[in-house]
Amino acid sequence: MILSCRSGRWGIKNGAPTAKTIQHCEGACACQNGGICNGENYCHCPKGYAGVHCEKHQTYACPEEPPHLPKNSITVCRGDSCEVECERGFAFSDGRSRVLLKCVGTSYKDMMSTTPNVYPDCL
Repeated sequence: MILSCRSGRWGIKNGAPTAKTIQHCEGACACQNGGICNGENYCHCPKGYAGVHCEKHQTYACPEEPPHLPKNSITVCRGDSCEVECERGFAFSDGRSRVLLKCVGTSYKDMMSTTPNVYPDCL
């Protein structure tokens, strides 16, 4: 039986976590650039970094937020995506009240729309 550290607990490698906590553990990671070790050789990377050990610097080609935001909406952007939500009482023409825009290339795209470059207003 081989044990590995996952999410701060020892578990059987390739199996379910153990029912009893043997001892608190920390994963063996070589995280870089402020990454946090979340388990055996798995790093959670801060914004701007990617890769197994957060060794790759990421640059986004999109502006910080989409250039033409829908009217009557609130937008929150994190990393390479923005969530646009219609204000209370408003909705997009297709009935949705929320869309997720992802940075693809140099512009934001509505990943659920058949016309991804069109950002309708909240009506």
